Amino acid sequence: MDRRSLGALITLNLVLTSALAVVSLSPQPASAQFSGSREYLMIAGEAVGRTSQNVVYIADTSSQKLAAIIFNSSNNKFELVARRDLQSDSQAGGGGRR
Repeated sequence: MDRRSLGALITLNLVLTSALAVVSLSPQPASAQFSGSREYLMIAGEAVGRTSQNVVYIADTSSQKLAAIIFNSSNNKFELVARRDLQSDSQAGGGGRR
């Protein structure tokens, strides 16, 4: 193998390694949506009135419904705490519970 082909192989390896680094190190957008037109927003928060339990609020942005879910560690199941219709709440003028 002569010097010219060795230099070409080294250059090619550097280019391929650089391309691999760019592809593998660039962040990919998270997409965990089901197929279809529904989009969900999940927010974690503290549960009011429950000690050492956190709640996950799941909002369906297409149907404007909200669900509050907690994890019950005693039986390893998720429990639905509350469900709200955000569209009817907003039409009511925001006079809901706090």
